[in-house]
Amino acid sequence: MDGICTLANDQVYDQLVALLNSIDTFMGSDMPVCVYPYDDNTQRIGHEIARRPNVQLYTDQTSIQTWDNFVKQVWDSHPTARQRWKNHDPTFYYRIGTHRRLCAFDGPLIAFSTWMQILFCSIQ
Repeated sequence: MDGICTLANDQVYDQLVALLNSIDTFMGSDMPVCVYPYDDNTQRIGHEIARRPNVQLYTDQTSIQTWDNFVKQVWDSHPTARQRWKNHDPTFYYRIGTHRRLCAFDGPLIAFSTWMQILFCSIQ
């Protein structure tokens, strides 16, 4: 897909809307955007995404499950992870889904540099 990929769930709804509005303003409302779900908490962002024809929620559950299983295998091979989490429930994995962050902002360089200029100007 040509466009911008990012990561979100309902917990960061306001930030996602701000990002999508910024993309519309600086890149145009035809810039494709794919939102990877951080977890299954996506009802609110799903409604927002549905009203934007250029935005899609990544829903390939087979792909998502493949990567989640990989991350679980990585954590399972860690010798002290469960002791550090202080949670011995074998179904619990600390911060599962955070590996999806690596896809964020994989978009055109000009959009990213514009976004970074906006971010740094607003911080100062």
